Amino acid sequence: MDLRTPTSTNEFAQAWGNAYRQGARLRVRGADTKLRFAGPVAEADIAFDTSGLSFIGEYDPRDLTIRVGAGMPFADLAETLKAEGQMLPLDPPFHEGATVGGVVAANLCGPRRRGYGTARDFVIGVEFADWRGRLVQSGAMVAKNVAGYDLNKLFVGSWGVLGPMLTLNFRVSPLERQTTTFLVQGRTEAEYRVVRDRALRGFAQPIAVDYVNATAGELLRLNGSALLLRYANAPAVIERLRASLDLPEAVDPELEPYLWLRLREWFHHQVTGYADGALLQLSTVHSRLFADAASLGGRVMARAASGVIYASYRDSETALETMRFLERQGRTVTLLSASEPVRESLAARTLGAGRAAQTGTPMPGDFALMEKVKAHFDPQGLVSPGRLHGWF
Repeated sequence: MDLRTPTSTNEFAQAWGNAYRQGARLRVRGADTKLRFAGPVAEADIAFDTSGLSFIGEYDPRDLTIRVGAGMPFADLAETLKAEGQMLPLDPPFHEGATVGGVVAANLCGPRRRGYGTARDFVIGVEFADWRGRLVQSGAMVAKNVAGYDLNKLFVGSWGVLGPMLTLNFRVSPLERQTTTFLVQGRTEAEYRVVRDRALRGFAQPIAVDYVNATAGELLRLNGSALLLRYANAPAVIERLRASLDLPEAVDPELEPYLWLRLREWFHHQVTGYADGALLQLSTVHSRLFADAASLGGRVMARAASGVIYASYRDSETALETMRFLERQGRTVTLLSASEPVRESLAARTLGAGRAAQTGTPMPGDFALMEKVKAHFDPQGLVSPGRLHGWF
């Protein structure tokens, strides 16, 4: 495989277009921290490395916006913003190794999704290279922009199948002055639900609401299952809130950051420990979340106020059996991570079944529209085939 590392956006776009016209199979490579996620990484003739695009293009802290190269390490971006009292609160896993472009392409959201949203809420502009080798700009350096089509949102969660993002514009937020975490443990499913619902009706809203079952709690060095509530309010508000919600004493401020760091890196630990391990993602509604978490088995972590549950298994067969069981019930479940052979097998079955994903990751209802978008950005189907859960 030919590896290329362009050092400017113009060079990148030109080289990309030339390679595409030659009919080469292409993929974009960041730090490769999430190779076990999404669909299989197909063999490519040429891989384009974004590490040569690690730069800050424009940043005025007063505007709360920043433009950076897609190859910039996310940790470096976080440090740059922190120095100005600002943040990009995506809490991505693989924080220390991931690139900015990879974080957006994967859209794996961390604990603070409840309070701040996902990458889709922070990306306000993308510059990308199209298959003709042209530089295309979507969006701008303003938080609210109504000019043209909002193409930048298409790249969020695209896993690189639309082509390379070269620069990204973000809306950023002021850094939290302090946070407080309440740890609720030893409750039943129904009791956890009551605490969660009461917190969501409180006069101050939590920025993170995560749940772990007993086996996942061991990884966090907790004694059993737990519901974690995190707030970013002043001490006086926190004390009133604790009393009104009948919450336990807050977690020690010195231990709190490490607890959320382990939750942020939960994906990382789950996919690096077992060669045949697998990770499922289940979308659900608030009323069923804790019951669904109990039915999944394995090690479960849920964004308990966002309707997303993740379940980790030591072997892929257990994960696939659980996945098939849920699909027969009409549930929306995704094989988020597994070994390369398992993902290749599911992708092949998905395409071989006339794209009726009976044994692989189910396709969304708007898949026909997605096909048209993919054909517009990649008419010859040369870019990262199979990477988006085997759908293309």
